[in-house]
Amino acid sequence: AYGLLVAEAMARGRAVPYGLLKYRDAVFQIDFTDGLRADLIDLMESMRRDAVEDDVAHSHSDPRRCRACGYRVECGQALEDSDPSAMNQ
Repeated sequence: AYGLLVAEAMARGRAVPYGLLKYRDAVFQIDFTDGLRADLIDLMESMRRDAVEDDVAHSHSDPRRCRACGYRVECGQALEDSDPSAMNQ
């Protein structure tokens, strides 16, 4: 996503060849390929469609993610093991 923003904002639309993903103890070079760009555009279009929907299906089956989600009470799709009282278990 940052590569796309840089290309549009600073590189005058020219493709940015790669980006660096930096962690405290490691740096990874991410090549900005046409395939990754297409995947990003598809994901952004999906997010835009979902943003106007009243009810969007959750995208995972991990109870731990539900327990940590700030929307678990409102979403109506909380997984069975998503009881907030079990948060620290």
